[in-house]
Amino acid sequence: DLQLGGVTYGWLNASFDFIASLVDKKVDIPLFIASAEQDTVVDNAAQFALSHRQKQAQLKSYAGARHELLCERDEIRQTILSDFYQFCAEL
Repeated sequence: DLQLGGVTYGWLNASFDFIASLVDKKVDIPLFIASAEQDTVVDNAAQFALSHRQKQAQLKSYAGARHELLCERDEIRQTILSDFYQFCAEL
């Protein structure tokens, strides 16, 4: 029942342009990528491929999670936030 608003065409177009530019980009800062195991919006394989091309990327997949990770069940959301805070503390 919990839902955020839909995307605009401008947002979607900008997203596709940015995604296309990621193929050759190398990011020089640490990255934390939280991946929802049961995501039907984002291509998890693309997330894994991106993370493997980056030297400082850390990708973590959350079992049973769907697209809106911060709107998940408490145990999933708390785990994600804990992992993110730990990532930040190690910077």
